[in-house]
Amino acid sequence: LDPGAALDRYPFGPGDVLYVDTGSYFVTNPLGMRLGLVGDILKSGEPGNPIRLVGSTNTAAGGSVIQGNPLSSAGFLINETKHVDLSHLTFIGSSNGLEVSSAEDINLTWIGARNNVNGFVMNNVISGRFSRAAAWSNQRWGLQVNGAYSSISWNNGAMFANVSGGVQHVFGSLQVNNSAFVSAPTNSSVIIEINSSVAGYAGDHNVYC
Repeated sequence: LDPGAALDRYPFGPGDVLYVDTGSYFVTNPLGMRLGLVGDILKSGEPGNPIRLVGSTNTAAGGSVIQGNPLSSAGFLINETKHVDLSHLTFIGSSNGLEVSSAEDINLTWIGARNNVNGFVMNNVISGRFSRAAAWSNQRWGLQVNGAYSSISWNNGAMFANVSGGVQHVFGSLQVNNSAFVSAPTNSSVIIEINSSVAGYAGDHNVYC
């Protein structure tokens, strides 16, 4: 049973945990792996009592890898929900590896995204927090931040070899600390693109090269 099928099948709520063992998992649902509001069913955590998805810490054996369905726009979509924690998961082979939309209090720790079109997409996410995350070898951006209500932090992470660049920051606020950003070896690659006058960016103790 792949993790996406488990999320579809069971009524996840506050305090529930889905453990994802070491291995690669292909998302069989053509709509992708989903959590939050799906149809008229809402799956959400509570303050201090989130829904948790926990992958393997056995990185020597490859960890826990979610391979997206090519028919879906996102390998994993977290939509219109609150209080969700993800850790030790890597998303590959999707249009957007991990997409979070209209959500609040989303914690992403030791999360990776590689070989997607975009690694991470955050759209109107209030208190979206990345810690020790990485995005690399994506065809466009490592991280996109959209939506006027977005407030995103990226701490102790890395982005490298993303063809268009590390971050495309369109709307909302983004805080980056103690992280490394390395551009792809192309003439057009950038590290951080801020293309809106209403996009607020702040950073401290970072390495850009």
